[in-house]
Amino acid sequence: MKQLELKIPPVVILLLGVVIAVVDRLYFGEWFPIHTLFPGIAFVIAGTMTGLAAVQTFRSAATSVDPRQPHKASSLVIEGIFKVSRNPMYLGLLFIQIGVALICSSFAGLCFAPLLTGYLTRFQIVPEERHMKEKFGEDYVLYRRQTRRWLGRYK
Repeated sequence: MKQLELKIPPVVILLLGVVIAVVDRLYFGEWFPIHTLFPGIAFVIAGTMTGLAAVQTFRSAATSVDPRQPHKASSLVIEGIFKVSRNPMYLGLLFIQIGVALICSSFAGLCFAPLLTGYLTRFQIVPEERHMKEKFGEDYVLYRRQTRRWLGRYK
């Protein structure tokens, strides 16, 4: 399965999840007994803002944003939103997936969220982490000890 590592852009995987949520809504109707539009919009906004903050931080550090080519990273970015997540762009995609699922009231779209997380972890994040450790050595190891992969700081 190594052939899948770093090959499919993460946004493409998100788009698959969005399509699943929309198709689920169109064919099966609403799944949730409560109104989920506004929480969904909040998740989409949070995800978009999280992703944009990460991209802006990368651009300020003048380093590559291309998730398929982590070897092009010119610096280890640990400031801003990267203090609370080693992968805020992927966290943003996860929030957007959850938000779209809630907006569509889609059970299948919501079920896609852990699949998105698993796929991104296995085929995107783990290979990126190997490259980062090779390139930045002990600085990256220290950063990994301080900041969680998805969300939060270690004590």
